[in-house]
Amino acid sequence: MRARLEGAMARRRLRGWNPPLENINALVASGGPRLLARARELVVTNGYAANACEAFAANLVGDGIKPS
Repeated sequence: MRARLEGAMARRRLRGWNPPLENINALVASGGPRLLARARELVVTNGYAANACEAFAANLVGDGIKPS
């Protein structure tokens, strides 16, 4: 069967890209405690990471609830 989508083909550009076939949620859950600890430590010690978290939260919430 021929691949119909370029992303499914095994040509030169995509030959080295072999992402895991497992579910991303299972991968994150298996390393959850370590991943959480590393992320928290990164926010504390790295200004870029701290600013990224602040920007994400600000953009997600926006101005909050505005009563009419």
